[in-house]
Amino acid sequence: MFVPFVFNMSTFDEAPYLWWFYMGLDFAKRHHSAIIAQEIYCTTPPATFSAKGRKEAFDKAYVENWGYNLPQNRDLQIERIYSIPDQLLDKIVVDKGSISDAFCYLLMQPDERLVDFFSELIQKIETDCKEPIEAFITLLHLPSLSVAAEKNNIPVIHFEMGCWRKPKYINTSFWDTENLLGGATVEKRWNRFCREQKERPFPVFSKKECLALLLRKENLHYLKLFDRKPTKKMGVALGYVNYETFACKTHLNDSEILYRVRKKYGLQNMLVRRHFGDPYGGQYPRYASAMEPKGRSTLEFIADCETVVSLVSGTGIEAMLLDRKAITLLPSPSYFVSGHEIEREGLCAGEDFLSFFAFCYLIPWECLMNIDYMRWRLTNPTEREIYYKHIEFYFEKKQLPKELILQEAGNRLQGMLEAQDYKMGKS
Repeated sequence: MFVPFVFNMSTFDEAPYLWWFYMGLDFAKRHHSAIIAQEIYCTTPPATFSAKGRKEAFDKAYVENWGYNLPQNRDLQIERIYSIPDQLLDKIVVDKGSISDAFCYLLMQPDERLVDFFSELIQKIETDCKEPIEAFITLLHLPSLSVAAEKNNIPVIHFEMGCWRKPKYINTSFWDTENLLGGATVEKRWNRFCREQKERPFPVFSKKECLALLLRKENLHYLKLFDRKPTKKMGVALGYVNYETFACKTHLNDSEILYRVRKKYGLQNMLVRRHFGDPYGGQYPRYASAMEPKGRSTLEFIADCETVVSLVSGTGIEAMLLDRKAITLLPSPSYFVSGHEIEREGLCAGEDFLSFFAFCYLIPWECLMNIDYMRWRLTNPTEREIYYKHIEFYFEKKQLPKELILQEAGNRLQGMLEAQDYKMGKS
């Protein structure tokens, strides 16, 4: 039994992980599993959120993008919903002095009260459901859950939307049994990938071939951006104005990035892109003249920049796929192959690493809540097996000839494009 876990104490919105709760609830319904979440998710009818304009509860197009069915009020009546008591969290808030301090504290270290609660809840769920918990699935790394899970030999799967996603790309997802914002999985798995590759070589895709496979068919024209000459020295990919998962570790934020880039390169040599989902709506008036024009894609933003800098954004890896350099300032999946100082040169990973990252480390979004896939991954398959499984999935999804997979990097692009009825033409 796989158990979705929903937790977030940010106050920018009521129930900020509502989409993840409904996605996990839909999974629990279909697979007769359990789900753990804070009280507000477990007790508030979807109709109430719908009346408040929350598209997670009523917008079919939005719901379809995430891959779950529209929730119904009766869904909250299933027996396998387990809530994290507000009373328990309120005590931690009182102890720490504020919600923000309490949230940052819980993101950094286990709390004995929560660890005990989760340990008891694990026993209760397994008793109620008469089956063991095979893994937790969570969007946020919570040390208290990880400690309780480890005591019971239960892995914790951490996920997030991948660097490549709709509407321009096929949807991908991170899938990691360590903290996405502090673990060392990428480096460890990359080293294992290299060892396996040395023992018995398997195909590496060129950057353009990666794009040809990851871009949605109707967006293949963005391949032409690969050869565009940058017009700006530095692009700044902004995140949320305030994000506790960063704030709990450092005061470094987007304002300082902007200040340092301006100081180093000048306002005329920088381009700034706001995070499309930033709930705070950061404005940064001092940098208004450097802001990305509305209506342009992230791909166009990247193509105009020699280097892209961010706190942890996956935009850095996307930039490398367009042969641009990246600077990532905080530990995250892209940190391992990026530059780490604004005042120094950025880095661009090679085709072998990007093939690994795109087709081995990241997973197809459709695999995220697939029980057979999760069980298979928890058997610790080789990197070769994971790599081929993902590549074959994408080739089948795009109906491309699988014999192209075994061709050398750079030699399969034309065949991949022809199979998608696209001609490159002139830039």
